[in-house]
This record gives sequence, structure tokens and C-alpha cells, in this order.
Amino acid sequence: MKPTYFPHDFKPTLSKLIFVGLIVLGWAIIIAHPVQLMIHHTPEMGWVPMDFAKALAMWGVMVLAMMVPTLLPLYKSGADSLLAPNRTAGFILGYVLAWVGFCVAATALQYGLRSNALLNMHDMSVSVWLSAGLLFAAGLYQLSSAKLVRLEACRLSLKRIKKAPVRGDQIIGRGLVYGVDCIKCCWPMMLTMFVFGLMNLTAMAALTVIMVAEKTVPRTNLFTKITGGLFIAAGIFVFAI
Repeated sequence: MKPTYFPHDFKPTLSKLIFVGLIVLGWAIIIAHPVQLMIHHTPEMGWVPMDFAKALAMWGVMVLAMMVPTLLPLYKSGADSLLAPNRTAGFILGYVLAWVGFCVAATALQYGLRSNALLNMHDMSVSVWLSAGLLFAAGLYQLSSAKLVRLEACRLSLKRIKKAPVRGDQIIGRGLVYGVDCIKCCWPMMLTMFVFGLMNLTAMAALTVIMVAEKTVPRTNLFTKITGGLFIAAGIFVFAI
């Protein structure tokens, strides 16, 4: 008999609220308060502690908006271990905690690039070499065997959760492990935001669609090759203009 944590008609509703609510929160903050999350100092002025906090918060809401949607395949699977709202929240908490580490590293990189005048006031690359390099790196990673290995690791994590109920005291850890797998899979694409400009809604939406699709489409190998080719083509275009 499958474990039941809440009445059948009650579980999906609260789980959906948690899942969708976090995504809406991330996008709402980005759309409503983009200026408040940006750093307005020139490289010569340097950053104060509040600037680091704002940059970290900006990456945090970007993770909510872009990476929480990649959990859609797990939510759609109807895994019993995540149907209870408290378990859904715990898993997402572990997942987001993993991405906090990425946010810290991205904030440090943002500071380094701004300090060397490689980003403008909108945190968009002003260097052709940096822009093309990030696009080429993302494209080559999409075409590599390492990408397929990392993507398969994400898929295997989903399969393990579907097959085996997760104890309540393990759910945050399981989300943390899955988050680390996703970081290894997606970090080159996330860094291309420096090319398009942090908080660029069009770029964020496009990358979100790509990252969700590559976990759900049946022919993953073909899809990653197509997206890899597009990133490389974009890098060539940057050099050409």
C-alpha cells in the first residue's frame, strides 16, 4: 500500500501552491523591483557590504525564477515521497540551498568582472572576448559527453525519488543532492546571463525553457546538440558584429 500523508484531493493542491508560488515570487520580484537589485556603482567606487547583499539577493531570485521550474518533471511524476506539502517544501529547500552556493560564487565573479570594468551598469558584458567566451563555453559544454553525464545524473535522481519513498528526515538532503546535480548540469548556461545582462527577462525566460526542456524531451542528446549549436552560433555572431 502506498504511503498517504494527506487526503488525496488535498495533497496536490498544497504542493502546487508551494511549487508555483516560489516561481511566481521569483518572477514577481524581478519584474517589480529590478532597479533595487542592481549595483549602480562604477568600478572606481568599489562595492560596500550592501552591494554584495543585493547581488546575492539578485542571484537568489533568479534561481527561484529560473531553476525551480526545472523541478516540473519531478512534480508531474506524482512521486509519493513528495506529494505531502511539507515534503515538497523540504525538497525545494534543499534544492535551493544547493544553489545558494552557486549564487555566492556568481556574486564573487560578478564583483570581479565589475571591478575590472568588464560589465556595464546593467551587469552586461562590454567585452567581445568575454561574451563570446561565455557563449562558446556554454555551447561546447552542451555538446560534450560531460553534459550528457550530468543530465543523466539529474534524470537518475528523479527515478530514484519516484521508485523509493523518502523519509521525512532525508528529504532536505535529497533536494540538496539533486540541486548539486543540476548545478553541474546547468552552470555554463547560467553564466551566459553576463552576456545578455543580469535580470534580462527575455534571456531568463529563454534559458528557463531550455533547462526545463532538456530534462523532459525524449531525445536529450539531439536537444543538447541543437542548443549547443545555437550558443556557438551566438558566439560567432558576437565576434561578427
